Amino acid sequence: MTFTVSSAFDSFLVLIRIDDLSDIPGSAVLLASDDDSAGNLDAQLSYTLEPDTEYLILISGLDDTETGSYSLAITR
Repeated sequence: MTFTVSSAFDSFLVLIRIDDLSDIPGSAVLLASDDDSAGNLDAQLSYTLEPDTEYLILISGLDDTETGSYSLAITR
């Protein structure tokens, strides 16, 4: 899957696998992160997802003061 963020700010994208939904902080595994791979300060990452697995996508500004609207496109 490819995850692409489009925004008016410097976006940052993170993909996390969750191994235990009853203990998300204790079972979170960072799989990938990206800052500018989509160009124009937009984030993009590609990852092969496994069936029957929980994932978490986090989108933020690279700097925590950067906010605004964004869109997330998910493609195969």
